Amino acid sequence: MKRVVLQCEDFRSLCVNIFIIVAGVTTGIFYSSLLLWNGASFSLEKHSMLEIFLHNLLLSVISIMGTIYLARCLFFISALYWGIALYGSFMVRGIASTLFLSLHAPFEIVAWLSVMCASRIMLRLYRKEKFQKNIRLLFFSWSMAIMFYLVAAWIESYVAGAT
Repeated sequence: MKRVVLQCEDFRSLCVNIFIIVAGVTTGIFYSSLLLWNGASFSLEKHSMLEIFLHNLLLSVISIMGTIYLARCLFFISALYWGIALYGSFMVRGIASTLFLSLHAPFEIVAWLSVMCASRIMLRLYRKEKFQKNIRLLFFSWSMAIMFYLVAAWIESYVAGAT
């Protein structure tokens, strides 16, 4: 059995990806805190599990094909919107409802990180570096992201239906 060793370059990239997500959420919360939420209402759009999953799948395909540069931009914007929605939900519905609505977030964030890893591997493929090894890594990363997206979509559709 082969051991997978996390190289220094991969660890740095993972840290940058985590920082981009945290920065996006933090920026979204900051900008959302500048808005007045008194008397605001907050309604959820109800989407099926399939719609949510296909949206996430399309985002992952675009991110992977656009390499790590586009992926980081897209996931920063997604994290920004999530931060805005998180703060808005907290101000309108309270902490308990916000935590309930955020149950899918850990799964989706792991999927985001997997897609960013796959998009970095796609950059290596574009540069024609070790095709056989990188193609296996690409499909492993993307399949892992798909599994996490399925779980996140199921939770998100269930939660949206329950509220």
